[in-house]
Amino acid sequence: MSNDLQSFQKFMALRNDIAVAFVNGDAGPVLEITTNTPPFSFFGPKGGQELDLARATASFSIDAAQFGQGESQFDIAQLSACDGLAFWSGVQRVEAKLVGKTETMQFNLRVTEVFKKSDEGWKMIHRHADALGH
Repeated sequence: MSNDLQSFQKFMALRNDIAVAFVNGDAGPVLEITTNTPPFSFFGPKGGQELDLARATASFSIDAAQFGQGESQFDIAQLSACDGLAFWSGVQRVEAKLVGKTETMQFNLRVTEVFKKSDEGWKMIHRHADALGH
C-alpha cells in the first residue's frame, strides 16, 4: 500500500468528523481542508457550478449556517490515492435540523471529492454533491 493511500485513509477518518461539524453549523473545519489556491471547483446539491474559490468557500459558510444540529455519515464506494492526488466517491447520508425548524430532514447525496497533498496535508480541490435518486 502506498504512503499516499495510507495517509489519505487516515485523513478520511477525520473527514467524516468535518462533515458532522458542517451539519452542526460550523464551516470552519471544511474551510481548513479546502485549498487556498486555485484551481478549485464545487458542484453543489442545489445545482450549478462554482469555479471561483472565494465564492465557493463563502457558500460553504452560508450553507453551514443553515444547519442547527445534525449527523453525517459517508458510505464510501471507492477511494484511492497516489502521486499526491486522492479521491473518494460514495454517498453522504445526513440527518439534520435546519435553523428555526423542529423537524429532522434527511439528505442522501452522491459525492465525489478530489484532494491534493500539500505541506499542510490533504486539501480539497473539487467537490461534487447532488441528490441521490430513489
